[in-house]
Amino acid sequence: MMRYVLGLALIVVGFVSCTPMSRVITDPSERLTKVSGVSVLPPQEPDWHLVALTQTFLGLAKRSQTDGEVYGARVGLYELPDLTTEQDLLKFFSDAHVANAPEPQTRTRSLTREENPVRSRGAMCIHYHEVTEDHEVLGAFMILEEFGYLCQHPKNKRIGVRMEYSHHHLQGRYNEPGLETKAKAFLDHVQFTDF
Repeated sequence: MMRYVLGLALIVVGFVSCTPMSRVITDPSERLTKVSGVSVLPPQEPDWHLVALTQTFLGLAKRSQTDGEVYGARVGLYELPDLTTEQDLLKFFSDAHVANAPEPQTRTRSLTREENPVRSRGAMCIHYHEVTEDHEVLGAFMILEEFGYLCQHPKNKRIGVRMEYSHHHLQGRYNEPGLETKAKAFLDHVQFTDF
């Protein structure tokens, strides 16, 4: 299931970079509550679009002024196995990342990944920062930089929540100033709710 969620996140980024966006977020102060178990405040900047919304997934995107670059903000739910301890949960999240790492000879390659276990909003989580090369987007060499959390929902231990903020950009624009601040602002405003 984790492989499916990770793959879906990359598909959404690719989708929004190649097709028209669905709907402009006109009121960024309005929380999005359709995803079961979470309440999401969109990024507080103009020009964000809602590109996917179901009971288990929310995808937002914003095209930058530079051709082909996309910012993404996503929250997705997935099923967790029975995990009895926090160590089991953290190992599951870490193992899921290793299992989903790009394989040799694919279009993507992980450059860096930092993971830190944290307790956030009453949930046990792994906070991560990852930078990945993408060699086949728009015929150019690009970088996907992501900040996010993998969490066990505090109101249902069988539900995992992946939330992330990303920037798909040209190689020369790596380490955009302020990207981590934008990511933190979005991620800090995702709230766990009842199902």
